[in-house]
Amino acid sequence: IALPRFLKDSDVDAVRGKRVLELASGTGILGLSLALDEAREVLLTDKESMCDLLSKNIEQNGAIIARCGCNVQAAPLDWFCAELDPTVAAFRFDIIVLSDVFYEVGPAQTQLLCDLKPIVVWQE
Repeated sequence: IALPRFLKDSDVDAVRGKRVLELASGTGILGLSLALDEAREVLLTDKESMCDLLSKNIEQNGAIIARCGCNVQAAPLDWFCAELDPTVAAFRFDIIVLSDVFYEVGPAQTQLLCDLKPIVVWQE
């Protein structure tokens, strides 16, 4: 809840009209909040086991999202898998957001950094 509020308070146009990729979306609250802040598209990603919850939350908030004119989708993104889901691979983003990503210390932090480099280079 703090990051969407910070982005809204610090720069009204931070996501307006942008394509947003959210990593480790969890429940999707950050990405859904950004959809309400007039992002053009939001792709919520998390491990496969979280995608049903993400899709359900998108569906439950569908009427509000539709009024904002934002396209919101969910797709799996496993940081330990070399292959990208086709939805993730095809998504062209302007901004990457993530918050509360790590719940334990381990190789995930290193893997995230390794995964971000080719994604960012791929977008150039």
